[in-house]
Amino acid sequence: MYFPRGTANSLNALRRRRGPDACRSEFHKLRASRRAYAAGLVNDPNLSFATCFALLPELRGWQPEGELCPRVRTAVRLCEIIRTDKSADGNAVHPRYDEATRDALRWMFASGEEADGMDADFDRTVDISACVLLKIYHEEEILPGVVRLMFRRNRRGSCLHDLAWAFFQSAGPRALRSVAERLLSPSAKDAELARLLLHLPQAGNSRREKRAQYARYLDWLEENRPYLSPTDEGLCATSSPHACAVNLSAKYLNRKPRAGGPEDAPPLTESEKGCLACFSAAQPEERELLAHFSCKLHEKDPLRWSEWIRRPLEKQIRAARGGEADR
Repeated sequence: MYFPRGTANSLNALRRRRGPDACRSEFHKLRASRRAYAAGLVNDPNLSFATCFALLPELRGWQPEGELCPRVRTAVRLCEIIRTDKSADGNAVHPRYDEATRDALRWMFASGEEADGMDADFDRTVDISACVLLKIYHEEEILPGVVRLMFRRNRRGSCLHDLAWAFFQSAGPRALRSVAERLLSPSAKDAELARLLLHLPQAGNSRREKRAQYARYLDWLEENRPYLSPTDEGLCATSSPHACAVNLSAKYLNRKPRAGGPEDAPPLTESEKGCLACFSAAQPEERELLAHFSCKLHEKDPLRWSEWIRRPLEKQIRAARGGEADR
């Protein structure tokens, strides 16, 4: 058996050069003849999850289990849970959401990304690892990778619904900006998916039109960044999902969230309660207008804003429609 020299992990090199089946076949022989060496290759920190996945038939039921490192043991268990998931029957088995699971999922997603498309079951496993990392562990650091995979899948016409769901779970300003950059892509598929994910209308494909839409979106994102929260929508639920919702009430009152989250926010004052009651009486399109105007006026002239927000609703709307904040 030949393993290429000078590579970070010879099993990775074999899988990439000759494919998953050849890698699994050679590993089966190696396990029978040089078991300790085979275990060492699997436990190598440089092992890719794609290679681990290709070797699953050899790694399931490995005894003694202690010969495999915790990361590989946990990944094998997680793959088995995903493979035998019976959630449709209400009998899904869930892993323990501890640090060992978290570390394994990080490895599964981070090192699995490079082999996307290797196998449908492999892709599903990588997608689910992203979903769990974002939904359970709030690992927003993986969002750039999720975005890359979504656009790569879209270009080749592969399934991206689970990845989109993962994206919509944690679509904060950083992730939205990353998607917005695809509006400038020369690929029509990239720009189309970006508009879908950002809930933007169709635009022309000229460089000028793309840049104009991109600039408008960045202005919107900068204005609304403090008041955004994920909607938990996705492509499975609607053909035109919203990644984030703007908390118009908070924007109207200029109550930016604190570091500790909503639960750390001070209670509303009596004055704020009165202002919010006035705001709630407005029509939906008027509330959006008032929130935008309030944000701009507060930024430009806090004293005028303090006077404006205490006016009767009709006078607030009149001032907002007249664009007093721009004068």
